[in-house]
Amino acid sequence: MNTTVAADFIVNLCGTFGLVLALLIFRARDPKGGLTRRFVFALGLVTLVFLLRGFYWLGGAGWLGRLSVGLAAFIPLAALLVVEGMLRQHAPRIAKLGIATGSIIIAVLALLVPKAAGPGLYLALALFQVIAFFFCGLLLFLHPRGSLSTAERQGISRLCMAAFFLLPFMITDFRSLIPYLPVRLGGLGALLLVIFALLIDRAGERRGGHAGVIGLQIGGSLLLALGLVWSLPELSPGDRVRLAAVTLSGVLVIGLASDVARAWLTAGQPGLLDSVAVSKARTRDDLFEELLRQPLFHHAIRLGETDIADYDPALLQSDLQRHVVLRQADSPWQGMVEDAVAERLAALMAAHGVSHLIVADTHPLDLIGVRIPLVAADRATETALLMAGRLLAAAPRIHEGAA
Repeated sequence: MNTTVAADFIVNLCGTFGLVLALLIFRARDPKGGLTRRFVFALGLVTLVFLLRGFYWLGGAGWLGRLSVGLAAFIPLAALLVVEGMLRQHAPRIAKLGIATGSIIIAVLALLVPKAAGPGLYLALALFQVIAFFFCGLLLFLHPRGSLSTAERQGISRLCMAAFFLLPFMITDFRSLIPYLPVRLGGLGALLLVIFALLIDRAGERRGGHAGVIGLQIGGSLLLALGLVWSLPELSPGDRVRLAAVTLSGVLVIGLASDVARAWLTAGQPGLLDSVAVSKARTRDDLFEELLRQPLFHHAIRLGETDIADYDPALLQSDLQRHVVLRQADSPWQGMVEDAVAERLAALMAAHGVSHLIVADTHPLDLIGVRIPLVAADRATETALLMAGRLLAAAPRIHEGAA
């Protein structure tokens, strides 16, 4: 096996693995949804094409190549079905009939007319796919967004950019048309599509944050490839490009697999907010007892006015009304009217060895001290503490029937 075939196969395999992960995630999110079925059909079709052509490149029988071409002819139709599902409306009938007809003609020629499987058919397939994907991108770009939610509009915008961005990667797969390309990059394009446009965690990422992480991964992998190339000066320019493509694809698929595995592992373990959401606690005391069962609150302490009598509770009350959670690292806190308040609160936290104070009530003062180690003080933990504080503040001190 020469280096060209090896690089083609590895990049293609990385793209296949990314598509399989996307399939599993969509099935887990909404197994019975209409849009899920469209995505699963499209991604499953592309995955099958990638597998067939990968084995064909390794020296498989000619029918594998013809079958992969025949199935690849239906990828534009599958993409159009996905676009219709995202826009929640049908594409123009003439366009749908044109794409369906083109898919059938190319598939019949590839599967039933072996002599037609040559450069001419590959050129027809390439042009057909480029035109169809460009049309799908235009549908996404020109569709009026008034009837769609903000999340739907963001998803459509990402898929629209991905549709145009994917075109040059698709062209590299037709080596019979461009014989001097060092490596086929269709698998890398599919991997970028999965990471950037399909599996983004919109609820947990700032705008542009996900793209920044992907840029960091791409930049890091390219630097790694440059380091490998520098250590192997005898490599030809083509081998250097192939090494960079393989390294980039490998780093991206490993990162994607790690993110998916982490999400699946944590999904099976109910967190603090999940446990509180299903709790039967009706009062603040009940809710506090429920929180004590969570790892974050194992060593939490509850402080009433008698426990903080030495820190002038009357002075603290007015300033604490504007806070839900106080973090020791943020001292002195913004919004404190008097420096004496911040000094007393800092002394209180130091005396009890807590990193956070949750203000459950101010009349009378009801504070909860929590110790969060530095290695656990991430954004998700801070958000969980803030939500727990709001729930505690909203919970009644006693049962309404007992009042």
